[in-house]
Amino acid sequence: MSETSDTNDFASQIEQHHNESAVQAIRRSIGQVADNDECEECGQEIPTARRKAVPWARRCVDCQQRYER
Repeated sequence: MSETSDTNDFASQIEQHHNESAVQAIRRSIGQVADNDECEECGQEIPTARRKAVPWARRCVDCQQRYER
């Protein structure tokens, strides 16, 4: 094998490791968000329908509307 091939293989391995690490981090963060059922603004429970529609929601509908204004 040539030095260029070895370098390309090594770069591919690094890229694959980086991608796998990023996917794992995203999955962990989604799991943390999905487990959160309280609004970060008012502390009230985020309704189940909202959590199903927007799993990453951190605020109840009222607080999210105020936040967006």
